[in-house]
Amino acid sequence: MLTHWTNLIRSDCKVVRIGKDYIYPIFKCGSTTLFVNADQILVNEELQNLSTIKIILRDPEERFIAGVNKYCDDNNVAIDDVVKQIKKERVADEHFVPQWVWLFHLYRFYKGNVSILPMSQLDKYVKQNWQMDVNFKFPRLRKNFPKEWEEAVGKQFGKARNINEEKKPVPIINEFVSNDKEIIKNFMHKEVNLKTIVKDYRHVLS
Repeated sequence: MLTHWTNLIRSDCKVVRIGKDYIYPIFKCGSTTLFVNADQILVNEELQNLSTIKIILRDPEERFIAGVNKYCDDNNVAIDDVVKQIKKERVADEHFVPQWVWLFHLYRFYKGNVSILPMSQLDKYVKQNWQMDVNFKFPRLRKNFPKEWEEAVGKQFGKARNINEEKKPVPIINEFVSNDKEIIKNFMHKEVNLKTIVKDYRHVLS
């Protein structure tokens, strides 16, 4: 499959603790909110002894549209041009690669149980006002942020956040949403061993 996808999962794997819960942040699934509200951030080998990690998944088509919009905004490029490059396997980005790719990223360091949750659960982990979190917590946590999340948080200073803000239309590429739809259908609101989810997609990244 795409070499780009494989390259993405070679980065550090980070899980946040908020209260008693451990959550694995995925781009365009509330990751910035989770990092800002984190009490602790664990990295790579620190994950292996955790008992259960919660994972918030987003509607795949909604996430793909949001992710492509984000990539185009960040790089000042037209959506039609980017979609053509995606189809030719010339462009891959953290914000719109399938969510199952990020499950493989987690599986590199964690082989235990995961609990799959919908985006509606994100508000549960927003403990404080956004501006308060940025002012008081971001300096302390900044050294632990992946570069991409640090930049995302920096851009949010003093701005209102709305994950459902209006997006420009994006043609859906089935390859980027079909497996995620299947995972959500089969595992949403369930706790399962992560291997149970990723085993059916191992060949795609080989």
